Amino acid sequence: MNKKKLLLLGGTTSSNLVVETAKGMGLWVGVTDMNPMSPAKKIADAAYDVSTIEIDEIVRLVHDEDIDGIFVAYDDKNTLNAAKVSKKTGLKFYATESQILATRSKDTFKELCRKYGLSTVPEYSCDSPEFPCVVKPVDSYSAKGISICRSREEFDDAVQSALAFSESGNVIIEKYMDPDSCQCVNIEYAMRDGEVKVAAVGDKYVMTQGDHAPITSAVVYPSSYLEEFLASEEGLRTEEMISSEGLKNGFLYIESFYQDGHFYYYEMGYRLGGGQGSVIAKRENDVDLIEMMISYALDGTMGTLEQFAKVDPRYNDIGVGLVLYARPGVIKEISCCAQDVPGVIRVTLFVEEGGRIEESLVGTLGQTAARVHFMAGSRDDARVKIDSIIKAISMISENGEEMIIDYNPLAVSLKGATS
Repeated sequence: MNKKKLLLLGGTTSSNLVVETAKGMGLWVGVTDMNPMSPAKKIADAAYDVSTIEIDEIVRLVHDEDIDGIFVAYDDKNTLNAAKVSKKTGLKFYATESQILATRSKDTFKELCRKYGLSTVPEYSCDSPEFPCVVKPVDSYSAKGISICRSREEFDDAVQSALAFSESGNVIIEKYMDPDSCQCVNIEYAMRDGEVKVAAVGDKYVMTQGDHAPITSAVVYPSSYLEEFLASEEGLRTEEMISSEGLKNGFLYIESFYQDGHFYYYEMGYRLGGGQGSVIAKRENDVDLIEMMISYALDGTMGTLEQFAKVDPRYNDIGVGLVLYARPGVIKEISCCAQDVPGVIRVTLFVEEGGRIEESLVGTLGQTAARVHFMAGSRDDARVKIDSIIKAISMISENGEEMIIDYNPLAVSLKGATS
């Protein structure tokens, strides 16, 4: 019997998990993007150097290779490209172009929230910002172009920086949410044929380097505010928004700040989150969210009813998605035995020996050296395991210096996030 064929748009390191999952389902997997050296291409059945923005070329590839389904993970731009390919080929895709455009841009998403009575992080106009504030591109990702401003001088430079990273040429100015008085909370939903379920709720911790905006250092599941969210008016209104806007299948995540009994939304992605919380969900609930998404791409069904019934945000143990960052420099040597730390599920290295972390990447996810998913018995246990994981990964620069930043987010009080 011939294997069904899945075409993945974008071959980043994170996408290796998708290729591995699809192959585990017995599928043939092709990967396409403009980079001949994309990591996921190395483990795929076929690799194509067709840029994902060349929609007609992708459509031709789909027809020439008899592709049965297209797939995207962790990437806003390619999610939109996949929707365009779906429209032209008739292949299944969980989201429409209009749904993606309405939810991926920070300004339109917040407008949508206000339509349903949901609280959002306060905004300022360019003419009258209040300090401190945060300046962001409305449509960028990976923490690119984000700045914290404490004066008018910083503000003008920050606007120009944000504009440089905005595809649409627009910025948003938001109130700076003080990390000493609020907690960043990630909220994830699963949808199957119109049924909406909370899939996970996690507390996001960040790391700040100098004047750069904070970047995600860890997400800890379940959130300390899980039960409060599930019982909240915000939870009910969010489900109403998802249903009313016709988001019938797939997964989405919403980023919020919890403060004074309210969840203030500021960003959404109608896709699997780049933090790959699905790794933890699979271990905790015995359900593979990526498998469910791939099933939809092939036959238009978000997995089985049995799989969907297993989606549950109330984890018995603590799950952590840890991100380790590297200082700028050229990587001479890498050693890693983090997989030997008890409770570790998956270790993903984002750099190779001979690679370089550019100074310009500081304060963005481009500074990522490794991502480690693990389980723990408690938050104290998680804190201890993070120390062990940091010690188990070493990246030595050409100058003989350790590049991994020794930062344990659960050992400090920093809670806020802006990206």
